[in-house]
Amino acid sequence: MIGPDERRELIRQKVMEGLQESFPIQSRNKTIEVDDLQVTGKDYSPSAQKKAILTGDSLFESVKGTVRMKDKDGKVIDEMKNFTLVRVPYFTPRHTFIIGGNEHSMSNMVRRKPGVYSRKRANGILEAGFNTLGGSNFKISMDPAKGQPQLEYYSTKIPLYPILRRSGMSHDQIAKSWGSKLADANAKALEKKGDKYVDKLYKKEVPSYARDDSKSAIEKMREIAERYRNAKMDPEVNLQTIGKPHAYVSPDSLLDASSKVLKIFNNQAEVDDQDNLGFKTILSVDDFFKERIKLHAREVAKKAAIKMESTPNLKKAMPSGPFTKDLLKFISSTTLPSIPDQTNPVDLIDSAMLETSPGDGGTSPDRAIPIDA
Repeated sequence: MIGPDERRELIRQKVMEGLQESFPIQSRNKTIEVDDLQVTGKDYSPSAQKKAILTGDSLFESVKGTVRMKDKDGKVIDEMKNFTLVRVPYFTPRHTFIIGGNEHSMSNMVRRKPGVYSRKRANGILEAGFNTLGGSNFKISMDPAKGQPQLEYYSTKIPLYPILRRSGMSHDQIAKSWGSKLADANAKALEKKGDKYVDKLYKKEVPSYARDDSKSAIEKMREIAERYRNAKMDPEVNLQTIGKPHAYVSPDSLLDASSKVLKIFNNQAEVDDQDNLGFKTILSVDDFFKERIKLHAREVAKKAAIKMESTPNLKKAMPSGPFTKDLLKFISSTTLPSIPDQTNPVDLIDSAMLETSPGDGGTSPDRAIPIDA
């Protein structure tokens, strides 16, 4: 456990990292960029903290920066200096946040590292799940009846073969991994409808405000590949689970993951032990804040992209403190924060040192945990 001053500095650092990684925001014709980020640090005295608790107030630090809107040629249309991007709840010496007069502490979380993990579902279907940072999570599964490896985005299923081919991979490369018989069967059944499946994947990976449906299938695949490169994974995990140290989602990682599923199907490999401690990492409040900012950035980008197409005014396109509301929502309504009893000082320390697996971004409720876990 680290001290409150060091944790407070980590929170500031991770929040600024999250903001930097959330920009630029792009629409079809304009871009919003940010730089000169800095934290307006606070050092609230014990009396100021007591007053906030007694009056139902909240304590914050602000992160500000220079925000610019540019046209598609890179010309600056509008600029705001000293713009507040987020008001970060102040981390007290008691390892708490004072929000609305209540002191909230935050548990730590044991979470699976980003990477590709294979498992067998209760219905017998095999899958390789892509657990990523900065991108959409999805699965590769094998439909035994059709003999087609497929991408799964929740209920949407997209055959993998035409996606690999449209990404530039040759039939021989796929056949070497899957076997000629399976690759040939997929080519015969799916190749002619390849553009249709690219469209389905394009709609899953590219948000509506950034789509250009007039693009060709190859152009759409380039945009998908760019977004896949932002979906980071742990190379050491992937080296153990699929045999290659892939650091992000790519056609090669999709092929290697599908190959692992096929090997398990043919009893040539085993499913991964997802409870192996080597696949786990511990996240703390600074990690959660960065994660929440990057997740909420999608909503901020969506709203800003729509508004900046109709106005050159930054204030109208992006309100002050656009990331604040989601941080407060995270503290007040998710399962990780709690309000300690404070019956004695040890209770505060105990709350700050608590580690859990269930919760937002962690293990699902008990009924969703596989029996073999």
